[in-house]
Amino acid sequence: MSDLGLLSSVHSSFEDYAVLFDDVIVDLQTGKPASQHRNRLVKLLDDIAAGVRPDMSLSAIQLANMLNDELGRPIDNLADLAQRLSAGATDNALITRVAKLSSHIERQRTAIAHRMGR
Repeated sequence: MSDLGLLSSVHSSFEDYAVLFDDVIVDLQTGKPASQHRNRLVKLLDDIAAGVRPDMSLSAIQLANMLNDELGRPIDNLADLAQRLSAGATDNALITRVAKLSSHIERQRTAIAHRMGR
């Protein structure tokens, strides 16, 4: 696969997750107690929090890597975030945490788009 093809694929994955986080933010802001977006994100975060294992989904592996800082550490407590989302929380602190993750992914997606433009 060419560098451009690989970057396009990675860029698409980042965009999919950025949209998921944005959809969850909208659900939280409108007070929806549960939604397909929230359920999908909770499942991914639970999968990540369970640790690396042979049956871990590719989606969870991708998202886990996207949600790491430059040193490879998670940028938030993903297990706690999953638990709060699963419990139906909709408070401002939770919205801020999800927005922080969304912004992190968006910055990475922008960097990939920039590299694709070269």
